[in-house]
Amino acid sequence: MSLKRTSVAGRSRRPKPGQGIRITKTGLRIFLRPIRIDDKELLHSFAETLSAEALYFRFFRHIEPTEDLLQKLVKIDPTEQRAVLALIGRGKTDKIVGVGRSFMDHESVTAEVIVTVAGDYQNKGIGRELLLYLIHIAKEQGLKSLTAQVLADNVAMLRLLRSLEGVEYEIQKRVEAGVFHFDMTFK
Repeated sequence: MSLKRTSVAGRSRRPKPGQGIRITKTGLRIFLRPIRIDDKELLHSFAETLSAEALYFRFFRHIEPTEDLLQKLVKIDPTEQRAVLALIGRGKTDKIVGVGRSFMDHESVTAEVIVTVAGDYQNKGIGRELLLYLIHIAKEQGLKSLTAQVLADNVAMLRLLRSLEGVEYEIQKRVEAGVFHFDMTFK
């Protein structure tokens, strides 16, 4: 795991993945928390910072962050979906630097995961922290695996998923029409 050790009363312990303050592998301090209905403006600001390519990697098509789309992205049914924000700053200076989501498939007892990180914050460990958080939630829900669909051009996400192979899960993968399909069974 990439979580740094923290000292508590002279003892060193490794915190469990979850919401709260995290220090990424590059030393960046982020705050993870579930998305809330009142995060629409924050999410809109985040979407505006994303390149057309980043939005395409996330949605597999060209989109504009419309009011309707933003409303759907903040209105979460926890029995169907989980969404977590990676923030920097606190209080009125909150800024979203990443978003992780998982969508439940009750029939197969799995969830599909999606992670999006702002361009200026990529390769700083934010995506890893978001993915570890989603894995933690999935395990708490009793899921045995996650899935992901990643465009072949999305090198950062492919690298992230492969970095946890053998550590957090075992991967079965296949490629169809330029899309990698990952089935990640927990260890």
